[in-house]
Amino acid sequence: GPFWSGTVMLGKDRPAAMKGLAISLGADKRNHVIYDLDTLRMAAAWSGDFLEFGNTLTKIEWPPPPSVKGEPAFSLGNLPGWIASHADASDPRTTHQGPLPKDWAHHEGVYVHGDHVVLKYSVGQAVVLEAPGVEVIEGQTVFTRTFEFQKAAGPVTVVLADNVQGSVNSSLEGAQGPVSVALANGKSLSIAGQDLPKGTTLQTAGDGRLLLKLGKPA
Repeated sequence: GPFWSGTVMLGKDRPAAMKGLAISLGADKRNHVIYDLDTLRMAAAWSGDFLEFGNTLTKIEWPPPPSVKGEPAFSLGNLPGWIASHADASDPRTTHQGPLPKDWAHHEGVYVHGDHVVLKYSVGQAVVLEAPGVEVIEGQTVFTRTFEFQKAAGPVTVVLADNVQGSVNSSLEGAQGPVSVALANGKSLSIAGQDLPKGTTLQTAGDGRLLLKLGKPA
């Protein structure tokens, strides 16, 4: 199938997601993303080989969790992937482990149609369907996230990345962009939107998180 579910590592002692959903994208399945189903964040995206499962067939030992093969194009640490309009922006989990409170965000299931995967979850009172995807634009690999809101009580915020350098505060309503931001690892990340609600902005928080603040969907 187009996904694998379980704990996924970015490297030794660097978990990408303890309760992860690693999804292969595109017809050639050469691009991949990981969602953390506890925090509803896109934890990493990368191109190339899928996962390294290790040499578990010739060793008598408990198999280690698989790890990402290659360097992620971007990643997001163990933080909430969404912030509901009523919620404080800080992580509400006292140990920073396990799922977010259900009234904050909650994973509800996965739909599969051929090679396409759609996640269903709630953010506050909103019910969200999200489809990850990939496109090649002018020779560059572009990871996409398509959202459909079945119910929305107010604005919500998507946490896109962390370890962002500098400050950003740009409008992204309608179809605008791309907006380029610098990352601490020396890479840059370009963000563009299409058909976004009125009042949508791209902002950086003081702790280096990159926030897409969506206006209330129509």
